[in-house]
Amino acid sequence: MSPTHEIKTAQEFMAAIGDPRRMRILEILTQQQASATEMAKMIEESPQTTQYHVKVLEKAGLIELVETREVRGALEKFYRAVAEQFILSEKIGEAPDMDTMALDWAGEWLRLGRLEAEISDERAVLNVNAQGIRCDTDTAREFANGPLTEVNKSYRDYNRSEGDIYMLVTALFRIPRGTTMPEKPEALFTSARDFPGEIEFAQGEE
Repeated sequence: MSPTHEIKTAQEFMAAIGDPRRMRILEILTQQQASATEMAKMIEESPQTTQYHVKVLEKAGLIELVETREVRGALEKFYRAVAEQFILSEKIGEAPDMDTMALDWAGEWLRLGRLEAEISDERAVLNVNAQGIRCDTDTAREFANGPLTEVNKSYRDYNRSEGDIYMLVTALFRIPRGTTMPEKPEALFTSARDFPGEIEFAQGEE
């Protein structure tokens, strides 16, 4: 293990601070080696979610696999941080791809929501929507600084001191010219469990 590791890339930066649980895992692994199963107990999180965060940190090069051994009849991987201390490079603050980092940050939360939906017994995703509008840059900026900002402010009014954490991720960005949008984008996110009965497919005429 090195004494220090300089975080220079957006990927490393988002892996380190994108979720408080990853920061906690990183802190643990600077002190000791541990498996995802052990860390799940330490951070009081499910093994599946913990394994996801471990993979993100490993892919970013912030932690590394140091040992694989058999534990109760199954092989477990043990990890350690690559350094005792992490230093944020000045290059991060000067990075020209701040928009990319912002979308990566939103993407991290969306991927975590997908994982929770897969392992949860309850419906974890309460609302998903994607809509495309055609307008000029000034109009898009007006919407982002007006109605979209008010939605985020209103959401914070529902904050309580206890309970689970529900994430609201909003992003407004331009897509490449010439991209064909479906007439009803929200239909792409409709789940089969929302239908009251079986789905019937229309038979084409012969």
